[in-house]
Amino acid sequence: MSNFTFGGRAIPGSNVVMTPLDLNDKAAWTTLEFIPKPTVNINTTRQNWRGQSSRLGGDSSPTKLDVKFVFNEQAAGHVFALDQAKISQAGEQWLTINSTQRVLAEYLDIQQALERPGSGTKVISGVISFLARKGYAEDITASSFGPQALAGSTGAGSQTNFSITNAGSILTRPVFTIDIPVTNTVTIAQIKLQNTMSGETLTINFSPALTATTHWVITIDTDAYTITDASAHAYDPVGSFPKLYPPAGTANTFTATVVTGSGTSTGITLSAAFTNHWEVQS
Repeated sequence: MSNFTFGGRAIPGSNVVMTPLDLNDKAAWTTLEFIPKPTVNINTTRQNWRGQSSRLGGDSSPTKLDVKFVFNEQAAGHVFALDQAKISQAGEQWLTINSTQRVLAEYLDIQQALERPGSGTKVISGVISFLARKGYAEDITASSFGPQALAGSTGAGSQTNFSITNAGSILTRPVFTIDIPVTNTVTIAQIKLQNTMSGETLTINFSPALTATTHWVITIDTDAYTITDASAHAYDPVGSFPKLYPPAGTANTFTATVVTGSGTSTGITLSAAFTNHWEVQS
């Protein structure tokens, strides 16, 4: 198993970025097996006298990740207690599971046994468990869409249809960026973004309207549920933040509507950035 490391994020308190620890360098660490244990939490309520229950809701639970290992202290520069401390004190780090995907995970516990006692060389075997609160793996490299030109007009506005493909196998939440250039000579009163496949529609009413001949950058973060401009001014959303839905390869269809205060807009574009999400696999 190559590219199996833990680290790459700031350590709580010191904010020093942890140098990734190779858990399968085949010198000190050898990973024998990687066992993800994804679960779903389903809430139910009893139906009296019917011998069955009603489903109230459900969602993915945090995923436990078990790593079976062998550690050889004969490897130069490695002491098991020190390497274990690096892991247990690191907080949430990236557990990189292959060349393209990683999981945000935190040390949970360890079960270990000493082999070859009294031989002068410590060989330790065991299982390190991590907890992935998000419960999914994600691409190391982000994906992007656009720029997509958006038209704008008065009244009901102008609609622009486009699609974004979810290459991952799990729902993901993009960050949309709408760029209104200084060359745009009309005010912008409203922007509406709809995933027409899921029916989620987000409406942003600008009051006062965004001024003409001004560079505006509007960021819609569907994971943080925020809408801000380049000055960090927040705008109130109306409706639901549109997301990208599976299964893998699904082209999610969107409509963007731009309403101007007067006349026709020019040069407005929409872009999106996101990471594809996946089930964690061994």
